[in-house]
Amino acid sequence: MSRILKIALIGTGKLSTQRIYPYLSSAGMKVQAVAARHRAHAEEKCALYGGRPYTNWRKMIEQEAPDAVIACVGPDLHYEASRWCLARRMPIYTEKPPASNAAQIDELLDLARDHRTLCMTGFKKRYSACYRRAKQYFLADIGSGPPHGMVRTPYLPGWWRLRLQHGNAQRVGGLRRPCARPPVTYRESGNLLLYDAPV
Repeated sequence: MSRILKIALIGTGKLSTQRIYPYLSSAGMKVQAVAARHRAHAEEKCALYGGRPYTNWRKMIEQEAPDAVIACVGPDLHYEASRWCLARRMPIYTEKPPASNAAQIDELLDLARDHRTLCMTGFKKRYSACYRRAKQYFLADIGSGPPHGMVRTPYLPGWWRLRLQHGNAQRVGGLRRPCARPPVTYRESGNLLLYDAPV
């Protein structure tokens, strides 16, 4: 039997309550500790899933020395916790978005490479059928020419700017305000694909 991973979690909100905590044991993981701003929230999760409660996530990681960290809070803390963990060669998984801007994401990528430490974000939608079909559509459309085009789709959560590079979509911009207009597909010249949709 493989070893059970000891996990320290940062965050006790709705998403982690519904999508992370209930599935850890079936994925071969054990809750070792939970950090939340309010101790009562951490204690509640520990009563349900095990582990020790903390209000300071750094102190939790230093004292518990888990196998990995999961952060499900918000982009500012995802970035801060990832930087801190990567500098200590501590693997970390965050929910999306991993940071507040592309420069911070680039910094995390560099840290992960430099320290040879896993840093993962829950970008799971890229594997869904509708995303794969959209990618195939654009790759077929651009042929051997430079990447170009724009599409508006209701499937993405907000405004995202993407650029196709060698068949892979990469985020190069940030979130913008969502719009209330109905989805419309259109094209434009340039090296930019823009997906936008109401949140």
